[in-house]
Amino acid sequence: MAVVGAGLMAREHLRAFGDVPGVALVGVHSRTRARAEALAAEFEVPVVTGSVEELYEKSAADVVVVAVSELSAAAVSGECFAFPWTVLLEKPPGYNLRVAEEIRAAASAAGRRVLVGLNRRFYSSTRAVLDGLGAQDGTRFVLAQDQQDPQAALAAGKPEEVVEKLSLDRAHPCEG
Repeated sequence: MAVVGAGLMAREHLRAFGDVPGVALVGVHSRTRARAEALAAEFEVPVVTGSVEELYEKSAADVVVVAVSELSAAAVSGECFAFPWTVLLEKPPGYNLRVAEEIRAAASAAGRRVLVGLNRRFYSSTRAVLDGLGAQDGTRFVLAQDQQDPQAALAAGKPEEVVEKLSLDRAHPCEG
């Protein structure tokens, strides 16, 4: 398996896949080569590349994990769809619903299999909230709060546009 991205989520995917018997960690690409090289060294990944195309050519991977920012997800995914990989796209799948639908359409047009890491939907806390919402009729307001406050998100390197959207999208009316 190969990875595009060299941040925290790329590291977590390499760590997890590295524990799976029979899975070889074969390549890393990131727009910041030094970060890709450091990540590759940490997990003994033999190939670091300067492009998605080179990652495909040199890694011989069957699966690629796309672990890039929300604002880069569509462009990077589109590059990956040019190759016969199964693509695991880290959440969220794009900046907003429109972009996520564009990613899905591009994958479909290219005949690519894409999986999105929406693991939080299986958390017991998420299930409890969904069960509680399902038991209520009518319109409700739901406050969805990110695990970081806006200042912490900015300090952690989240793009300002993404942090602003998180702040604007916190309360939603939900029809029952």
